[in-house]
Amino acid sequence: MKKGYLVKELKMDEFKDLKYLSTKYIANRNKDLENKTVQWLKIKRLHFEKSIPNVVYFSYQSQGSYRELHVYEKTAGRPESICLNNFTPLSYV
Repeated sequence: MKKGYLVKELKMDEFKDLKYLSTKYIANRNKDLENKTVQWLKIKRLHFEKSIPNVVYFSYQSQGSYRELHVYEKTAGRPESICLNNFTPLSYV
């Protein structure tokens, strides 16, 4: 017998809008460490390490090595100042 899904119904105040954070903190979504364009729709695996929060490891195959995407590094342009006065951090369950 298969296990069923555990469903938790969320209220409106439990949703967080992370668009502001993504525009301020994620500076690079397009180029990997080898300066190749990331093809998001072809990614089959994502890997994250708590000790390296600015790196997203991804792979286009279901097995094999990962490629690296450094999300905090800007590829061009001026640095921006960041203000987090109205930010409420997420709570992890």
